[in-house]
Amino acid sequence: MRRLFQAENLSLKEEKLRLECESDDLARDLVMSKIELRRNLDAAEDNIECLQNQVENLGRLCKDLQDDNRRLLDESERICSDISTRLEDQRKSAEEEKNAFMVCSFVVLS
Repeated sequence: MRRLFQAENLSLKEEKLRLECESDDLARDLVMSKIELRRNLDAAEDNIECLQNQVENLGRLCKDLQDDNRRLLDESERICSDISTRLEDQRKSAEEEKNAFMVCSFVVLS
């Protein structure tokens, strides 16, 4: 009977040792997982900060481009208006010259 208890005691000690080793392995895995998760979280936070800066920069760039676009549109409208005015002035001047020439031609022919 004593041998039976000793064998059972030995078996229980081995099982306890195995479970302690397994517990240590699981604890080590847990710590390593937490470290990896922390590292991933830090990287994600850095990435978020970088992306937020990019969004802000792109927002400013977009605003600047919209301002430039508006300025260029205004300038092109002004240029078109100036060209239209010049063309109208040239048309009137050509019409006046034509009329003057016709008057001169009529006078010369009469």
